[in-house]
Amino acid sequence: MFSSILPALVALPFILALPILQPRQATDCADVVTIFARGTTEPGTIGITVGPALRRELQATLGTKTLSFQGVDYPANVAGAIAGGDAQGSQTMADMVEQTAIQCPGSKIVMSGYSQGAQLVHNAAGLVSSSAATAVSAVVMFGDPENGQPLGNGLDDNSTTFCNNGDAVCDGKFIILPPHLAYATDGSTQKAADFISTKV
Repeated sequence: MFSSILPALVALPFILALPILQPRQATDCADVVTIFARGTTEPGTIGITVGPALRRELQATLGTKTLSFQGVDYPANVAGAIAGGDAQGSQTMADMVEQTAIQCPGSKIVMSGYSQGAQLVHNAAGLVSSSAATAVSAVVMFGDPENGQPLGNGLDDNSTTFCNNGDAVCDGKFIILPPHLAYATDGSTQKAADFISTKV
């Protein structure tokens, strides 16, 4: 009995010394990596309004190109919106951009956000390094409380903002009216997908 176990015990140190290979996720280094921040009080990481709609339109518009649609994990609470966008969430978004730029140099990065998520985009734009910023191919914001404010870091030329008439949030007021809730259904996400497709 012990003689049959001995070879396995002898081989064990060599087995333990072998590197552990982690399975590669198919979407890790997709052709297009979209990093999206949801709006205030939305559940999940991409929310239930603009995020899913934009992902759906992008998948249809990009054709044969692969898409990784990643949500920023942050509280998305009212306090963060009042503060100009959750600070930790802004840093998380910037870190996601940095990591993607390093790990997936062939991927086209898209930064996007809705409502408070758009605030995170503004903040993250100022937190990323200049080298990571050059890897960002497109920036898209919806219902942006910072509407009209430059992103900086060389990102403005590849950015667009969707702000509906009557959306008070785009005027810097925290009043939620129907125009602020319409971006997922009024064609804005399709227009955004079309814009992104010209950049990637």
